[in-house]
Amino acid sequence: MVVTTNAEVDTVPAGFTVQATSISPPTLISFSPGNQASMPINSRLIAVFSQPMDRTTITPSNVLLYISSNQGQGYIPVNGAVNLDASGRIMTFTPTSLLAVNS
Repeated sequence: MVVTTNAEVDTVPAGFTVQATSISPPTLISFSPGNQASMPINSRLIAVFSQPMDRTTITPSNVLLYISSNQGQGYIPVNGAVNLDASGRIMTFTPTSLLAVNS
């Protein structure tokens, strides 16, 4: 998705011009631990984004973690707290309880 000014150029009476522009959405630069990685049961997950994120969107309601069950129960949601650092680019997810062994 790209946000644009619809390629319009407007001149404001005060004498400056507004040019058409586009803004790329943030992308995920890195995620730790990586996909399918082994991790300790007390792990935190860290995501690094290409640009600052909107703090109102980084909440436990919309940052979700699921683990796969080693007992055939499918994917199980993991409750946790999320935090965005001062730069707005590094998000940390801390589970509220230890992760299940071999999950």
